[in-house]
Amino acid sequence: MEIAIKVENQEELELFNKMYGQEAVKAPALYVYVNGIYMENNIEDQNFLEAIGYRIIGVR
Repeated sequence: MEIAIKVENQEELELFNKMYGQEAVKAPALYVYVNGIYMENNIEDQNFLEAIGYRIIGVR
């Protein structure tokens, strides 16, 4: 099962960057791990990602 990380606000964005060594700049967003990096997706894509088998988790 693939995982997407849901980042909903600036505090979670800072935590995401610290925990995963990223330089993400957008919240809210979903971040999907692809080929060694986290790719940013629109938060509106959550239903689509869940439909194709992704599990959505929070930063915390």
